[in-house]
Amino acid sequence: MTLERTISTSVIIPTLDEQHNIESCICSVSAQGVQEIIVADGGSEDDTARLAKAHGATLIPSERGRAKQMNAGASAATGDVLLFLHADCTLADGAIEEMRQQMIAPTTLAGYFRQRIDNRHPFYRLVEVGSNLRARWLRRPYGDQAMFFRSNFFYEIGGFPDVPIMEDLLIARNARARTRLKQMKHSATSSARRWERDGIWSQTLLNWEIAVSELCGIPLPDLASRYKGSRETESPNSATTTS
Repeated sequence: MTLERTISTSVIIPTLDEQHNIESCICSVSAQGVQEIIVADGGSEDDTARLAKAHGATLIPSERGRAKQMNAGASAATGDVLLFLHADCTLADGAIEEMRQQMIAPTTLAGYFRQRIDNRHPFYRLVEVGSNLRARWLRRPYGDQAMFFRSNFFYEIGGFPDVPIMEDLLIARNARARTRLKQMKHSATSSARRWERDGIWSQTLLNWEIAVSELCGIPLPDLASRYKGSRETESPNSATTTS
């Protein structure tokens, strides 16, 4: 048995009414030989729970809220590595193996994947370039880049802060105070549904506005209200926090 195969992986997926995405999300990681898939559901009223169990995931009911759900999933996980995958995202073939190879080194404590968006429009290639450069240069990966942590390190930094928005940036900030987050060559592909629904420029400008506002110290509840108001027809967990 090779060393990397002794590194077990738990994939944690927060969901809320994700029946149209959960199958592809789960299948993208189950096909790569992960040891455990946990769906932390915030009270879906559609077919999400049934589909998750039908595809081999362990369903964990949770209080609604992405941070709460991911922490609940982590508390039930048994893997050496915890990988957090949004329900509207999929991982590229080979991504799990690349992560395992990186985690052989005991100094590797956390990382994330490159972003790809599921739309062929050239604009999205520019968004991807910007996101990947931001994550590498500023060490600010977002949740739709499928962040992962050694389980003991995840708990040492306190897990995801229980906040209404931007829990991904906050945990990345806490992690990078202790270690260097590794960017993988493989990608996590996220849905383009927010841009398609709200408009490419409108959604991109909103994302930038929220990110800059957080850096300027605007209270997170105010940012959450601003973001929620922009997507009133969308479930709280059905899109990434920012991109």
